[in-house]
Amino acid sequence: MKSKIKWTWKRILSVILGILGIGTLTSCYGTPDDYYGYDRDDDYHSNYHDIYGTVSGKIDGQKKPIKNIVVSLSKKNSGDSDSSATYSSPSLDYTSREGIFHFYDNSDGIYELCFTDIDGEKNGSFKQQKKEIELHKKDFALSIDLESSEKDAE
Repeated sequence: MKSKIKWTWKRILSVILGILGIGTLTSCYGTPDDYYGYDRDDDYHSNYHDIYGTVSGKIDGQKKPIKNIVVSLSKKNSGDSDSSATYSSPSLDYTSREGIFHFYDNSDGIYELCFTDIDGEKNGSFKQQKKEIELHKKDFALSIDLESSEKDAE
């Protein structure tokens, strides 16, 4: 009888400690839904969006992805008129080997993307290009085709 009571208390204690341990972990680190496949309809995630896309251009006469393009993202300051618009300090990203760029967790608003070739002739030479976009309740995907610089066009 004494061993059965001892075993029951061990079992009860292990269940309580297990529940406390899981509760502590999820309160500190969140649940897996916070990181994987979260619902974008909740209050926080519905106001923050990703901006991503690919950059390509003609290299040796063929359209190809361009790596090492600097992509800057600046948010238009609210209340500015179009003629004297000011933008926040830019966030920067570089295109990958596949020409991909990605900016995470941007709030609703108007943004300017600027694409600049910084490596000279290494991956072809391209003109700087700017694009203004508006984020509102969804992610924004785009594909940009850069024009060759005048040296390459001749």
